[in-house]
Formats: sequence, structure tokens, C-alpha cells
Amino acid sequence: MDDSNAELTSVCNTAKSVWEKLLSVYEQSSGQRLDRLMEKFFRSEKELEDDIASHIAKLQRNFSELNDELRRVAKTTLPDLLLMSRIMSTLSSEYFEFKSVWESVPIEERSVNKLTERLRLIEMRLPSKSTDSTALVATRKKVFKKPERKCYVCRKPGHLAKDCWKKGSKPKVEDDAFLCTVEGVPESEVWIADSGASAHMTKHKNYFVDY
Repeated sequence: MDDSNAELTSVCNTAKSVWEKLLSVYEQSSGQRLDRLMEKFFRSEKELEDDIASHIAKLQRNFSELNDELRRVAKTTLPDLLLMSRIMSTLSSEYFEFKSVWESVPIEERSVNKLTERLRLIEMRLPSKSTDSTALVATRKKVFKKPERKCYVCRKPGHLAKDCWKKGSKPKVEDDAFLCTVEGVPESEVWIADSGASAHMTKHKNYFVDY
């Protein structure tokens, strides 16, 4: 008996009381370990970075540890059907159609190895994780708009201080010039047409035959 157990049983006077003391301590610890293993197994989910084979291997390891503890504490074990059911419950929506197919397989023909093999075949047909990750990163990229330049002289956007007309106290003269020409018409040839008048007008009386 080591020192820690000797200290636990230091107040015990008989072998029976020593045994009962040790049994109460270690049975409680075993029960707590069993609870933790059950929780770990039934709450485990597939990690994004794990492929299907790695995920199933983790569940198998948890299942084996749980059965070892059950065998030691309660002299019983859980069937492999429970492990296969747990594997199926952790699959993503991409495996939805396979779930229906697997349910049609007779129970006596089901096995963890067969389930793993079929899931790996489906996984190979799915889009690669790198493509999905690239698309996800692309959608998360922020688009930064270039800030609009602002003049510190007049505080208006669209130009810099060196181009500001207020800096020289006179407006900036545009380089472009707009020209227009007017073609004159001799006054003697002008007719005045008024859409609201009852007749046309001109200063030349001889243009009319009826007036």
C-alpha cells in the first residue's frame, strides 16, 4: 500500500473497514471516469480538418476506452451497432443520401470496416476542402474603398491644395475656351412668323397681293 492509500485508511481499525474505505474512494473515481468517457463519446463531432477515416478512428478509440471501463466496472460492453450509429449521426448533410442507402443494408451485414470503406469512397467524390476554403476566404475579404482626396485649403474634396484656386485668391482659369459664331441675315430679307397671329408680317408691302 502506497503512502496516499495509507493516509486514506489511517483511521480504519480493521481490514474490513480498510477495504470498504478504499472501495468507496476508487469506485467513485471509476464512476466519474465512466461518465466522462460516455460524455466524450456521445458528444464528439467531426472536426473540419479531419477526413472521414481520421474521424472514425477517433470515435473507435473513444468507443474502445468506454467499453474497457464498462467491462471493468459493470462487466458489460456496448455493441458495434452503437458505434456505427454514432458515426452516422456525426455526418454532414453531404452524406444524406448515403444514410438512406446504409439503412437498407441488413443489420447482420453491417460492420465498421464496411461503413468506413463506403464513406471514404463518397468523400473522394466530394469537392476538395482546398476549393471550399478558398471560396470561403474570398467571400470574407473586405473591400476597401480608396479615400477621396480633400484639399486642406478650402476643405473641399476632389482636388489637392496645390490646385486650389483659393490658395491664390483668384479662381482657376480653365484652359478650354468655347467659341460660337452668329451668321447674320440681312434685315431686308427677314420674315416675321408668329404662330399666334392670323397672318404673316413683313415690312415690304409689295410682297402681298391681298391685304
